[in-house]
Amino acid sequence: MSIGIAGNIYHKFNNYLKIEDFSFNIQKIANYNKIGINLNGNISANIRTILNFKTKNCIFFELTDSPLTFNADILFGLDSIEHYNFNEKVSRDESLKTRMDRVQNFLEGILANKNVLYINLYINCLIVDQSDIPDIKIIKVTDFCTTIVEICNIMYIVEIPAVNLSISL
Repeated sequence: MSIGIAGNIYHKFNNYLKIEDFSFNIQKIANYNKIGINLNGNISANIRTILNFKTKNCIFFELTDSPLTFNADILFGLDSIEHYNFNEKVSRDESLKTRMDRVQNFLEGILANKNVLYINLYINCLIVDQSDIPDIKIIKVTDFCTTIVEICNIMYIVEIPAVNLSISL
């Protein structure tokens, strides 16, 4: 099963052009941190089914391993798992902690904008039966990496669990 990562960026921008400018900035921050990202209408059909596109003052996003992939299996995969893209083994020699540091830097870059209120992040959202959605855990962005690594270490798991986070400065 693919790891799906989705989220909402809640903001207080008041016109479309400002939102559009900010969306280009979001892409730039993702690229800088070597994270693939899809925004709003570019989100995959699987992820679209779990997001409420009627929410106002919100930019929807999906994180992927890179601009070439459609999931986050490597970005959010555990250290012990081998990953393949297009039948080719992919090894970046990065620990989960190193990859989560990159995601944390991405989130910090977005939250640095004074018009951003908070971010909801839905980790491994495709494995969850929508009637059994985990409660949202509220954290500070500076605790993101530690939180994810601790969850994975405590659970001693083969796959990252479904986790819903509300992240702010």
